[in-house]
Amino acid sequence: MDIERNRVVGEVLACVRREHELTQADVAESMGLTQSTVSKTEKGQRQLTLHESFLFCAAMGEEPGTFVDRVYIRLSEKGLIPDAKKKP
Repeated sequence: MDIERNRVVGEVLACVRREHELTQADVAESMGLTQSTVSKTEKGQRQLTLHESFLFCAAMGEEPGTFVDRVYIRLSEKGLIPDAKKKP
């Protein structure tokens, strides 16, 4: 299930990047990463850490809170976040 969650995070990252009309190379250069690393992150092949998410947001001009909200919504839509209201 973590792989699917990583994919969702990557999909949102890619969407945000395209909305800001940036290439993977643009983001990579701004962050001091390789384009390959950005690509792997967007494909969900590597897990995005919290501090990296802030760096990605800064590189793309996106508010971190907005990014987190978008990821949460997509994860919820796909049933990848347990319903906190339900008791085990």
